Amino acid sequence: DIEMDLRTRNMAGFQLLDIQDYPGQGSAFVGILDAFMESKGITTPEEWRQWCSPVVPLLEMKKFCFEDSEKIQAKVKVANYGGSSLKGKKLKWHLAAENGLFCMDDGTFSTKDGEVRKNVGDLMAEDEGVLNIFSYDEGLVDVGELNGVFHVQKPTKLLLTLNIEGTEARNSYELWIYPKKVLEKKGVIIAKDLNDEVVKVLEKGGKVLWMPTASSHFVAADDTLSQADNSVLQSDNATPYTVGGLFQTDYWNYRMFKTICENNKKKVSPGTLGILTNPEHPIFKGFPTEMHTNWQWFPVIKESHPLVLDNFAKDYRPIVQVIDNIERNHKLGLVMEWKVGAGKLLVCMSDLEKAVQYLEGKAFYQSVLNYMRSAVFNPSAEITVDELKKKLAEKPRQVSLKELKNISQY
Repeated sequence: DIEMDLRTRNMAGFQLLDIQDYPGQGSAFVGILDAFMESKGITTPEEWRQWCSPVVPLLEMKKFCFEDSEKIQAKVKVANYGGSSLKGKKLKWHLAAENGLFCMDDGTFSTKDGEVRKNVGDLMAEDEGVLNIFSYDEGLVDVGELNGVFHVQKPTKLLLTLNIEGTEARNSYELWIYPKKVLEKKGVIIAKDLNDEVVKVLEKGGKVLWMPTASSHFVAADDTLSQADNSVLQSDNATPYTVGGLFQTDYWNYRMFKTICENNKKKVSPGTLGILTNPEHPIFKGFPTEMHTNWQWFPVIKESHPLVLDNFAKDYRPIVQVIDNIERNHKLGLVMEWKVGAGKLLVCMSDLEKAVQYLEGKAFYQSVLNYMRSAVFNPSAEITVDELKKKLAEKPRQVSLKELKNISQY
């Protein structure tokens, strides 16, 4: 949002509501500092100054995820509010692959005064160059462009860093490049329902990817749970309790805005706070990730409805966990796996058939399927079909933290 303001010409400025946690209105743990103005370890002063500083290098592009051989076009700019001209300064760029090699066919970093650097198209782990700043202007300054076609051998994350020579002004951007491939589903049974036919596949030692439909949702911890139909457990299917999918973290305080929404008869936010996962898990071999949410997760989370796992073993941890707000504090799962009899079951609480319209969604889907076809797909947790259906159908616990009550008159 800050960079959006900086990229907007004639923008007078912006104001941050706060950068520290606020203990009122039900407690809002939204700051990079705690209520005592001490760092929470979320970021560093150096990282914060990358996008919130008098002089900020900017990259303007339509998206961050690309397919191999897709043309990339981006504008390089500088938000210069430092009080002096940057003419004559050099803006250095550096591209580095975090998990592989890349090349940029016919790729150029150029300025309006002529080409400055051309990539020769060789595979490499990193590349760098320089753009000259010709403008005397202050405010939003156009520096140059990035035009090219990236090539990779496997799904690769790139880090593009921009810094102005002789200054502390620097910024960085993460890009994801995915090979162009047709989705391969062979060797795995893909199911929407845990019906008798799917159970037979598991009993025979098969591999099943189950993507349940979002048939019920929590609204809040202190509300009565209801389901789309009155039958909690059907003869051939289990209806899981879920929450809504939310890419960004829930804003300010869940109870406060839940109350405001209910009073105004508006839809309540799902209230979740991103994901937690192990980036070294083999399921991510074709989908580079960190332990937390990043841009490549958007289509998967957009189509998700995380499963409430409160009724499962306390020590059970999903492959991808969704962090709930402290008001409800449910254990939520986006991707889980179990050994079911002789078979193996992976549960994904996202409609990947819809997510595949985005290339990063397709990459995640393919990475999941490749993992399931591999020898490393060997769940350690075991459960029977009856136990699974029972736990899914049981009403999860409800917790209400009364000390977080919102007393604001909204």
